[in-house]
Amino acid sequence: MTATQTEAPNADPTSSGLEAISDDTRREIVELREAGTTLHELRAKFPQLTSEQIRDLLPPANKREAKARAKEAKVTEPKAKAEKPTDPNALSSKQIAEALKTDPKTFRRYLRASGAGVGQGGRYEFTKADVAKHRKPFAAYEKEIEAKRAAKAAKTAADES
Repeated sequence: MTATQTEAPNADPTSSGLEAISDDTRREIVELREAGTTLHELRAKFPQLTSEQIRDLLPPANKREAKARAKEAKVTEPKAKAEKPTDPNALSSKQIAEALKTDPKTFRRYLRASGAGVGQGGRYEFTKADVAKHRKPFAAYEKEIEAKRAAKAAKTAADES
C-alpha cells in the first residue's frame, strides 16, 4: 500500500473534502491522469475520493469543460424584487390615473408616449404635485387619441361603402 492510499481514510465521500487532500496526492492524481490513467482506475486507486472529487482536482480537459466549470463557479443570486416606494407620500400610476379619472393602462400608455422614464425597479413613482403637472398634457393626449380613433373609424366606414 502506498502512502497516498492510506491518506484520509475517514474522509467523508459525500462532502467535497478537497481541502484535506495533500499536495502530493493532488500531483500524483494529475500525473497519472496525464499519463493516460482512466477516471475509473483513479477511483480504484484512491477509494477515499469520489469521482466528482477527482474531476475537481484535474484541470479541464478542453475548452467546453473549462467553460462549464467557470459557469458552475459563478454564484448567481436571485434578483431582488423591486421594493415598494419608500416615500410615504409617493403615489403610484394607479393612484394618479384615478385622480385624472382614467384607467391605469391608459395613463401608462400616455406616460410612454410622452417619454416619461420609468423609475427604479420598473415602477412609476409620483408626488401629489405631479397630478397637476400631468392634468393638461393628459387631457390633450386623450383628445389626440380620440381624434385618431374617429379618423380611423371614418376611413373604415368610407372603405366599406
